[in-house]
Amino acid sequence: MSWKVVFAKEFTEVMRDKRMRFQIFISPLIVTPLILAGIGTMAKREAKESQVRTAIVATVGFESVPKLAASLEATKKDAMRFVSSDEFSVESGIRARKFDAAIVLPSDAAEREQNDQTIPVQVRFDVANEDSRVSGMKVSEFLRKRSENIGAERLMEAGFSQQLAKPIDVGEVPVKGNGGKGVLMMSMMLPYMLVLYAVVGGLFVANDSVAGEKERGTLESLLVTPISREELARGKFAAVAAAALVSGILSLAGMLWPFYVKLGAFSWMTEGGAAFTGFQIASMALVLVPLSAMGAGILLTISTIARNQKEAQTWLGPVMMVVSVLSMMSMMMRPNTSVLVAAVPMLGPALVLKQALQSIINPAFIGIAAGSSVVYAILAVWLAARMFMKESVLLRT
Repeated sequence: MSWKVVFAKEFTEVMRDKRMRFQIFISPLIVTPLILAGIGTMAKREAKESQVRTAIVATVGFESVPKLAASLEATKKDAMRFVSSDEFSVESGIRARKFDAAIVLPSDAAEREQNDQTIPVQVRFDVANEDSRVSGMKVSEFLRKRSENIGAERLMEAGFSQQLAKPIDVGEVPVKGNGGKGVLMMSMMLPYMLVLYAVVGGLFVANDSVAGEKERGTLESLLVTPISREELARGKFAAVAAAALVSGILSLAGMLWPFYVKLGAFSWMTEGGAAFTGFQIASMALVLVPLSAMGAGILLTISTIARNQKEAQTWLGPVMMVVSVLSMMSMMMRPNTSVLVAAVPMLGPALVLKQALQSIINPAFIGIAAGSSVVYAILAVWLAARMFMKESVLLRT
């Protein structure tokens, strides 16, 4: 088993390189959770500030309906301040961020108020402006609640019970155990990050393994050893795959340990409770194994074809872009999508990870994702070995 000798040599060199140790061990296990903690803490603070921030709301047509305007007057609790404006200045004011949102009444609002008719109200805001979008939602909710109150008052004036205006009283009771908003946010972000780590973990190793040896002129001396080229290819592939797999598994561990170590910085992730079963963790680890092998085969093929490390990096740019886009698509897709999507490289494994985080276990989806990744891994390894056997490719400088 000469490939084991090659593997031991390559992996030992990986362990000696501080940059590779950081990329494979420290970054997925420590740095990524800390980054997530910072992102979550900042997002939580921003959300809290946006709720207490006083929104400047332009009003159009309120002067024609003084009774309605008085009933809609915002309180300090509503964190809104109304400013009179005209319809021509509203949208430009919102675009210029002079107003956060606007309430526009129709021209016949006064007549509708006199006849106790429904008054159609427009809430305008800028979708591209986060403050304006949040303010628009806040204003819409404010108007709905005020509308219910006005309806109840009219029923009382007519001698009817207020309960006629509210036939159903809805109460929200979150079910604990499957996690809260933090787990939901993680289920969107982390599959993308885990897939990237499972592939990128072997990037530096693959780049240095063949392209780097070409550049240093040490590949020729390796080729004259008694070890066959097939064994050399296997050993180098095993080293790249091992680095990618370790990186992927440690990124999974880096995702899980904040749930079991009670630190304030990770409270946003664990609020609502979350308990990952062994089957969930195993299903996530299962898809990382063939995914790492597939990534290792692709990376090693590129490193073999390239003349030097610089050319390999040029090739790796578009490859990593494709990997990123495919895994990023999982953020926008529902976890319980068609099983056919499981066969899409990168996307299928990312969705398995997303399902596991949301406590969705679909054996068929997991099987197809893992199986297709194995097939892609075999093809990638075969291609890498084939390139390694070609003298015209291997000795390009």
